[in-house]
Amino acid sequence: MLLDVARIAAHQVERPAAPLTTYLLGYVVGQGMDPAVAMGKITELAANWPPGGEVAK
Repeated sequence: MLLDVARIAAHQVERPAAPLTTYLLGYVVGQGMDPAVAMGKITELAANWPPGGEVAK
């Protein structure tokens, strides 16, 4: 699961996002979030991330 999240972040957002994303996944799971729910949220965010990392203001 962890490698899947890293791959999604690296390929759908940007490569440097992978370590931070996996750290945040571990953090929220450590705080009690279900791992499958956390991975679903990360996958959804990455899939909807704007090209080039641009965030709408």
